[in-house]
Amino acid sequence: MNQAYVDASWREWPAVTQSSPADLSEWGLGGWGLVLIRLGHWPQQFQGQLQAPDNNVAELNAALEAVRHAPAGERLQIFSDNQAVLLALQGRASRLAAEVQQVWALAEERSISVQICRAERTQRPMRLAHELANSARLGQTLGALCQAELLIEQRAGSGAARLSLRRPGQTLGWQVELDPLNPLPPSAQALLAGLNLVPQAGPLPPGPLLVRRASALAQALWLRPKRALPGAREALLETRHRLDACGIELEFE
Repeated sequence: MNQAYVDASWREWPAVTQSSPADLSEWGLGGWGLVLIRLGHWPQQFQGQLQAPDNNVAELNAALEAVRHAPAGERLQIFSDNQAVLLALQGRASRLAAEVQQVWALAEERSISVQICRAERTQRPMRLAHELANSARLGQTLGALCQAELLIEQRAGSGAARLSLRRPGQTLGWQVELDPLNPLPPSAQALLAGLNLVPQAGPLPPGPLLVRRASALAQALWLRPKRALPGAREALLETRHRLDACGIELEFE
């Protein structure tokens, strides 16, 4: 089943007063964000700006966009952290009936079976949908979505590291030995080993690669390779140049 994480951001126009016109579409500026996850495909991100009378209407527009961007004829789970929107889509909030009807009408038109689910803001796709919505409201475009992540697991004092590359439809793992005589610190060795093993999984698309649990020292040397010892410096620069040529940029978490 496809999954869509949706969120919205909305702010009232500063000039709104009690004497404002009845046209609610003039009352506020919003943005919507969507992260669409399909089995075996790269996650996709979408965002847009809109005028809306309140945040809940903007949130329902995000759900509408989820149905619009999802593959026709397939099942779809829509995740939201907005209780009012969840109740509305479940038919328990009549005030938003018109907006909800648009969602269900488009789902029927595109032969999409929709299931409504709650998600916590702490979940990564929800956080990203929130960032997409905020940036869209501000007229900005959020950077490309991380399409893969490299996890580094290394115990203190251990002479080995466990590396995992995760991306949609694929997870690969390696055990690598660390050389105590190498001019690179063990944690930086683990990082470079992971980056040099990534091509074995097949080419990654240009964009960010999320690296998790890299040590602060490994991150510092990656960002400033000229601070490394001779020999280590060359290894860092060579790997950096290779990733730059492929359009891949590391993001550390």
